[in-house]
Amino acid sequence: MNISHIFWQSFWILLVWVPLVLLWAIALFDIFFRNTEPGIKKLGWVVLVLVIPYVGAIIYLLRRESSRVEHHDDAPVRSTPEAAVDALQRASALHDAGKLSDTEFAEVKRSLVHPS
Repeated sequence: MNISHIFWQSFWILLVWVPLVLLWAIALFDIFFRNTEPGIKKLGWVVLVLVIPYVGAIIYLLRRESSRVEHHDDAPVRSTPEAAVDALQRASALHDAGKLSDTEFAEVKRSLVHPS
């Protein structure tokens, strides 16, 4: 066995097959543990990924629904005293730099001292 053969064998194993197996495993893991799809749809994805392993995994990962968490502005924000002090210090620095007017700074202080 010569060096060239060993190099190409290692190349295919480490840079092609290992990433493809990881892609396939990640797709299967995601199908099983994601709760956004009903059971029959999960079964369809599993069959696709098992029958056409790498192409099915790529199709699944491109077509799956996003799992980002949406931020709702009307949700209550829990604040610690340290966070309030930090916010007040940032507002004070902005006020000193002229980025906040006196009225805006007073409103920020009021909202931090007396949250509704």
